[in-house]
Amino acid sequence: MSSGKNEGKKPSFKSAVSKFGQGFVGIFRAIPRWLYVAIIPLLIGVGGTILCFEIIKGSDQRDLPQTQVVNDPTRLCTYAYDGRTKGPSWVMQALTTGDTHESVSNIKFYEDSTVPPIIRSKLSDYQNSGFDIANLLNVAGTGVLSERFPLSTASPQLPRFNKIYWIKIDNYVRELIRKLDMLRVLVITGPLYLPHEETDGKKYVTYQVIGENNIAVPTHFFKAIFYAVANSNGTDFSVSSEIYVIPNKNLDESVPLESFKTSLENLEKISGIVLPQDIKPYLRALVPPPRM
Repeated sequence: MSSGKNEGKKPSFKSAVSKFGQGFVGIFRAIPRWLYVAIIPLLIGVGGTILCFEIIKGSDQRDLPQTQVVNDPTRLCTYAYDGRTKGPSWVMQALTTGDTHESVSNIKFYEDSTVPPIIRSKLSDYQNSGFDIANLLNVAGTGVLSERFPLSTASPQLPRFNKIYWIKIDNYVRELIRKLDMLRVLVITGPLYLPHEETDGKKYVTYQVIGENNIAVPTHFFKAIFYAVANSNGTDFSVSSEIYVIPNKNLDESVPLESFKTSLENLEKISGIVLPQDIKPYLRALVPPPRM
């Protein structure tokens, strides 16, 4: 017979925990061993996946080595600066019907503060170099006395090439806008450093550098032009392109631009630059859409 003192007495916290623990362990003892073999690797795999995801996710925030600076100052102009050559990798711009005037004759450049000073090109690098500062943006006259552009959009060009043939190319692009009656075309321009074959039969890439910062002088330049062509149904358009690779030489104006025409595939191969695969959004970006 139990005493009246122990009747109705609540179990202690310690004994309650002990009973819970025994029950919990009992549950695990009741689970077949083969189930552990199946579940534990699965749990390890899930945990590893989560850990890897967190590592990858965290890597987006790392301060990685920087060789290029990409700037997108406006919807109509984007450019990438290469810290190794101290010049642009490419400049991309949407030219509109308002850009069909003659080229700006008085262009001024400024040193690009968005580029880290240690890899930044300077105006002094061009002084007494024998090369012009050639703007790779196709710039039309707007009636102002002069316009200023970042030096990061420019490359060294031979003076005669810059003043004669490069202007011929820019004028051709603007004439194309007028001829096709387009509201806009997309133009991507950039320098190239292409190999040549020496007398020993081997190929070498050699180019001059100028200034204290060793600005690379391109051997060639490319210009990729994209524009809309109306489809027969009149409701949509396809994209046509013209691709040119021109040597940085004192070319005579009479040399036909057609002689430097190449394919998009070849340009990507020799430049190491994969151009946008979907051009339509660039041609639709302005309102109203391009006339076709």
